[in-house]
Amino acid sequence: MSVGVTGTLGGAGRTDVSAISSAISSTNPVPAVRCKTRVGFPSLREEFEPELLSPHGLHLNSILCRRGWGTRLGTWPDAELAAQVSRAEEFLLLCKPAAKPNPKIGSSYHLKHIVEAWYRERYGARRNSYVSNGWFLMGAHRLGLRMAGIINPNYCLSGSETILDSFNAHIGITTTSVKRLARELDGWKWWR
Repeated sequence: MSVGVTGTLGGAGRTDVSAISSAISSTNPVPAVRCKTRVGFPSLREEFEPELLSPHGLHLNSILCRRGWGTRLGTWPDAELAAQVSRAEEFLLLCKPAAKPNPKIGSSYHLKHIVEAWYRERYGARRNSYVSNGWFLMGAHRLGLRMAGIINPNYCLSGSETILDSFNAHIGITTTSVKRLARELDGWKWWR
C-alpha cells in the first residue's frame, strides 16, 4: 500500500491517515470504538498496529510500525496503556472536531503536553497524567478525528540509528476548542 503525501508544512511532507485507514478498513473492517474499552480486540497492539499506530506515534509503513511496538514503550502493561488512551480521549471529547487536520494547533506531540497539563490541573498532581504521543494519536483515531502525519527525516527510533518516519501528526480539532481547554491550565504558557 502506498502512502500519498497531501501537502507540506515547513518543508516536511504530511501523510493522510484517513486514506490509509480506509484502505485497511476495506480489507480488514475495524469497528468504530468511542469508549475506553477494547471491544473486539485482545490487545491494544492488535487494535492499532493495522492502523500504523504504535506508542511512538503514526508510522509510514507496517515495518516501521512493528519496530515501534518492539521498543520499551510497547512493553508497558495494557492497563497503563489503556489509561493513557483514556486520558487522551477524555480531553479530545471536549474538543470540537474539524473537517480536516489543523496545523494551527501544533503537532500531536505539542497537544499531548497540553493534555498532560490539563489532566494534572483537573485531577491533581498526584494522579498519573502521562500520555505518550502514540497513545494520544490512538485516542484521536478511536474518536474518528482526521489526522495527517508529519514526516521527520531524522527521527531516532533506537540507539543512534536515524530513520525517515512520521510519528507526529496534525489532528482535526478546532483551534477555539483547544484554546478554551488550555485556558483551564495554571497560566497561559502551554499555548504558543
